[in-house]
Amino acid sequence: MTTYSTPIERSNYHHLVYDIGWFAIALASTSRFMQFYAIRMGADAIALNLITALPAIILVFSTGWSAWWRSRYENSVNAIWLPSFGFRFIFLLPAFAPFLPIEWRVLWLILSAALPALAQGMSNTIFVVMMRETVTHERIPSLLARRQFALNIMLLCGVVGFGILLEVLPFPINYQVMFVIAFIFAMASQWHLGKLNSIVPPHKPKQAEKGSFKRLMKTDAFQSVAFTAMLSFVGYFSIFAVIPLFLERQLGADEGYMALFGMAELIAGAGITLILEPVLRRIGSRNTIAISMFITALAAVMIAFAPTLEMALIGAALTGIGWNANNVATLRFFTERTKANDMGASTAYHQIIFISMFIGPMVGSLIAGMGVSLIGIIFFGAFLRVAASVLAYFGLSIFGKKRVLPS
Repeated sequence: MTTYSTPIERSNYHHLVYDIGWFAIALASTSRFMQFYAIRMGADAIALNLITALPAIILVFSTGWSAWWRSRYENSVNAIWLPSFGFRFIFLLPAFAPFLPIEWRVLWLILSAALPALAQGMSNTIFVVMMRETVTHERIPSLLARRQFALNIMLLCGVVGFGILLEVLPFPINYQVMFVIAFIFAMASQWHLGKLNSIVPPHKPKQAEKGSFKRLMKTDAFQSVAFTAMLSFVGYFSIFAVIPLFLERQLGADEGYMALFGMAELIAGAGITLILEPVLRRIGSRNTIAISMFITALAAVMIAFAPTLEMALIGAALTGIGWNANNVATLRFFTERTKANDMGASTAYHQIIFISMFIGPMVGSLIAGMGVSLIGIIFFGAFLRVAASVLAYFGLSIFGKKRVLPS
């Protein structure tokens, strides 16, 4: 049973869960249907990877502004509001694509994903610090698990609702209505962020010292975090954008099926979060990351070998189990090895993730540009995920270094 140090912490805890819940409904529009929307607009494998990769490289730079932005405010609660608001336009901008000439529509979708990344980098980085300013350290594991569960359940609701909407209304009005509704839910999430209150003394930090990234990377503790996070995200995102295209071209998937695919993934993901906290305590963060990445590799193989769309749902479920476990374990791995108020560490951590989210799709695009078939690209991604699993387990020891906190 969760206990709270103050009524303010109780309120913060619940607002942080509601925040991710409303946001998850909006997220269904971009995370589950944006790729299919782009395919309908004429995007190929390279364009699909750009929709994933270009925002990631922008995030690397915009994350670097986080310390400067945070230094303008007394606490992270106040600092996060405006960047978070700007980021939420990622749900509205794609709705304007059908108003543009046909030859500009795919480019607009790429820009619709890339432009909000200017605010998203600051928002994501400050959010981790803000969470640790509004909830005590003892509540963080519970909060992470609860947020991940809410994310999956409400994302599932969004996938089902938007899937029905896309089937009922004609194209492209169906997608435009979906993105407008998603933006409304994103604003509901924004309201909950505005209700948070810091439980730590007001603190207006100086801007992060130059070279903080280099300072952190000299420590074995942060090197371990960086190495493990990069392996996971490169492996996962190398084929993230290709799988919808494979399902559509090879097995005839449509929007209705993608809703079912998302449901299978999310139900399985929600289920794993219910038992994840005791698993993490028992086997540790690093081992959980290694096992979860191996599961995502199995998921890719299952999808590649699936003779029917129904069989591919097994791969969707395995993806949900593996990637949800990895997300929670990776963030826990980071919080175990860094100080709560270290803005430089939060910035560096997110920059590493965003670089990895750029590298992964670019690797996939490189393979696609060599003329490799879609199924070949998926097998290559599965290999990268297995490699990430093995290397995450051994950690820095493969470089002859002593493992930092073996968990």
